[in-house]
Amino acid sequence: MHGSGRIDAQTVKQAAREQWPAILSQVASIPSTHLDGKQHGCPLCGGKDRFRLIDLNAGAVLCNQCFNKGNGDGLAAVMHFRGVDFPEALHLVAEYLGISPANGNRDPVEQDWIGRMATVKSCPRQSLAVYGAEGQSTRKAVSFPVYAPDGRQCSTFTVWPLAKPGSKELKGKLAHGKPSGVFLPHGDDREPIVPRPGTTWLVVEGVKDAAALHDLGYFVMGMNGDNFPQKFVRMFRGVHVLIVPDRTTCAEAKAQESASRLSGVAASVKVASLPLPLDGSKGDDTRDALKQADGESLLREAIENAPAWTSNSRAKNTIGEFVPFPVETLPEPLRGFISKGAAALGCDSAYLALPLLAVLASAIGNTRRIRIKGCWHEPCIIWAVVIGESGTLKSPAFDLSVALLRKRQTIAYREYEERLVRYEQDEQLYEADFLEWKRKGRKNGEPPPEKPAPPLWEQMVAEDTTIEALAELLGDQPRGLLVARDELSGWLASFDAYKKTKGADVSHWLSMHRGGELLVNRKGGRKRIRIASASVSVCGGIQPTRLASLLGTEHFENGLAARLLLAKPPRKPKRWTDDDLTPCDREPIERLIDQLLSLSMSEDEYGEQQPINIPLTSEAEQRWISFYNAHNEEQNDLSGELAAAWSKLEGYAARLALLCELVSNPGSEVVGVDNLNVGISLARWFADEAARIYGDLGGSGDSEAAREKRALDRVSDWISKQGGEVTARDVQRNLSQYSTAREAEAVLDRLASTGLGKWEVRETGGRPATVFCLADMTDTDTTPEYPPEIDLASSVSTESTVSSTEQEVRSS
Repeated sequence: MHGSGRIDAQTVKQAAREQWPAILSQVASIPSTHLDGKQHGCPLCGGKDRFRLIDLNAGAVLCNQCFNKGNGDGLAAVMHFRGVDFPEALHLVAEYLGISPANGNRDPVEQDWIGRMATVKSCPRQSLAVYGAEGQSTRKAVSFPVYAPDGRQCSTFTVWPLAKPGSKELKGKLAHGKPSGVFLPHGDDREPIVPRPGTTWLVVEGVKDAAALHDLGYFVMGMNGDNFPQKFVRMFRGVHVLIVPDRTTCAEAKAQESASRLSGVAASVKVASLPLPLDGSKGDDTRDALKQADGESLLREAIENAPAWTSNSRAKNTIGEFVPFPVETLPEPLRGFISKGAAALGCDSAYLALPLLAVLASAIGNTRRIRIKGCWHEPCIIWAVVIGESGTLKSPAFDLSVALLRKRQTIAYREYEERLVRYEQDEQLYEADFLEWKRKGRKNGEPPPEKPAPPLWEQMVAEDTTIEALAELLGDQPRGLLVARDELSGWLASFDAYKKTKGADVSHWLSMHRGGELLVNRKGGRKRIRIASASVSVCGGIQPTRLASLLGTEHFENGLAARLLLAKPPRKPKRWTDDDLTPCDREPIERLIDQLLSLSMSEDEYGEQQPINIPLTSEAEQRWISFYNAHNEEQNDLSGELAAAWSKLEGYAARLALLCELVSNPGSEVVGVDNLNVGISLARWFADEAARIYGDLGGSGDSEAAREKRALDRVSDWISKQGGEVTARDVQRNLSQYSTAREAEAVLDRLASTGLGKWEVRETGGRPATVFCLADMTDTDTTPEYPPEIDLASSVSTESTVSSTEQEVRSS
């Protein structure tokens, strides 16, 4: 099986030094995450902490249960976990390292790099060769030709089989500066086989999966990514196409987009679903499916029974797709704490970001407001709600955020207790002085002794959400409070719970959202309470079904729902992580909380405390006007519940800008354009998330056309701020929702198709550059240098007029 030549074990061991983690991962199927020297469950017999790597150089591992004897090196580990004898283990490791069984030496001429890649990537060697694989001994790599839509080679794709697991080199890289393309099988003449009308072709991601399916007897094209560029559509005229995406939410959504491009051009389009769990932990591609018991038969069945694609398939899979919370836009230390905290908990960043925004807003409270103009000020009040099922790590993320404020509250309470002891002592002295004054001092005309004032506990976090209780607390804490409820259903259900008159509590809460006056008349004790500016931020979590039932029609109609910033990340399986949040990671955000809590208020002419108003800079004012007009244009296209949400998000953009300004600099006296842009970016994210969630709740007022128009208007607005000209790479680097080159190019294509701009090819003295120009930045009387792509769905017989040079420029 491995040849008859002798291999020296010491040669293999010497060559394997410091490479054992990669070897054991690829050859013995031990997860790379288990080879970090820490304790893990055993890949063979389970448990929680019985397995670990004990010697990096020797490759020795230990399992206290099943492998605690004869485990002195990596070869022994391969024998045990692969279930082979010593000669077989020696040959497997030698094959991985490129040591030839012919003479036992690492002679590049003898090495079979294609065979090694087949072993590492779990795909058949003969099929890799069909896709043009060539071993490169000097680079210790395997290269594949990559083809353009006309069937000519346009680039090279290279894989380094000995690279570290998870590295870009092991996954493979395109030749630098060359356009992307597709992988095609070769015929006996070594020429690429291209799809022909009437034939059936499978489309997968990558050359490895293409080779694996080719070995089963299919014609397969491999894409260099999970999306199907428009320029390759014409290759499938009259062809029966079956797309086999990886088994991930993202890849399957991309497959629906690819199918929509092929519809009307291909003879038929189907999309298969791999026989694997969605977003599973044990692999998600074709080769993973084949590794299962009866994997080949299950995979063939999935391909044969793949449903035909329809436009309804696309709507079902792409509308309502969750976009990750834009953590990267936030200022430090907010950005770092959310990123590290979410990684340590293993949760979505939105679970941590939303309660933390409310915590910071309550720390600022009534001390500052943002001044939009003389008659318009926005308070720093945020109501943030995370929606998720039980077990999605809402509570740990909530606790981590709120603990920042609870810690300060605990310190404040201890200080209050100390003041209380002193007060009780002062009160006893006062009683004695008062009696003495009554006996003697009053007759002599002396003033009475001054009665000591009881100390106040400046409570920061409240859980009792009745209006009466909050009014009393706000009387002692004029800067404001945070209502923090791990389960917010209690808050929503508490409105008017003990009152005959319905609607009074909600009316008070709606007033508190804008920091308005709060008047409470009580039956006993302190009968009347007046809070000049009631600042109450809210945060917590809720389950989807409870949110739908508690909001109902009532709270959509009275405007309460529109005031909630919502996030509903998709549920994912929990996975262990060694990431942690250290005291050093917490220190910057804790210091920020202290700085915000130290902010003071001003006083009016009557001595009543009031917020300090912070204006916009002149540049920020111009940006606000632009946002205000564009946002209200969007709202004009909406109706019902979503239009109401849009109206409140306008103010939230200003509130979030104020928060980010004070996070960046607690002593700031103006709000600059940079933090205003962050506030606008966050408000737009919450707007899109509201549209998605309202759709889940059965809300109305939005449409696919309105969503597309909003997206294009926002990109156009951003391009305008860049001077009216950008490249696809500019979009990819600066707009997080278009994180790949394909997505960036696609949105610019859509702008061009609506007449909002056009592509131009610019001479740079070297390689020509393709630039997108907004319509008002271009000479509309000039014919574009880069002709638009032909709509193949409506003009199947028309040939593209784009030159090969321009195609190559744009692809790059």
